[in-house]
Amino acid sequence: MNRFQFLLLLATNTRAAIVKKNCVVSSHPERYYSQITFAFGIPVMATRDVHPSAIALTCKYFEFLINDNHEIIQNLRRRNHKVIILGRYQEISRDVLEYKSVAQKPHTRGLGGTRGNPVTVIPEENVLCLKEDGQPGDIIIHELAHAIHLIGTPRGLLQSVARAYRRAKTEGLFFFKYAASNPRE
Repeated sequence: MNRFQFLLLLATNTRAAIVKKNCVVSSHPERYYSQITFAFGIPVMATRDVHPSAIALTCKYFEFLINDNHEIIQNLRRRNHKVIILGRYQEISRDVLEYKSVAQKPHTRGLGGTRGNPVTVIPEENVLCLKEDGQPGDIIIHELAHAIHLIGTPRGLLQSVARAYRRAKTEGLFFFKYAASNPRE
């Protein structure tokens, strides 16, 4: 079973214990982000250019990763976190309102939110495993993990992660250069 099949199963299987509700995508044509659903009260949204299944699957994935952790949910809500699905023909600096004034590399397709800008951007093509997805790996997991880590976790845990990162770097425990680039990765 590939990741898309797993997500489809998760999105359609109401018996999955970890997922408490259906991520029903509602349409609001009068709004810029005209499609929306909620993962534990956290908005997951997109423009009309994005297929609704990408929004629903992202919602399910986010619920799965959060795993009903009330402290993370509370922190994400309190810090006004939201997830935006970037359409396959859209660009972050052009089509994501919250990042229009932030310079991005032209090939950037996903961004994890931070406490300074609590908006996570996930590329539609990665969520749906489309052939247009030129990024290696699961960007959806990577960016949602950034949101949980940088927005949802309490400061004490962030400090523990930073200490563990420094210790692992000192002891040469990183196998991948990108993961060793900073404590957030």
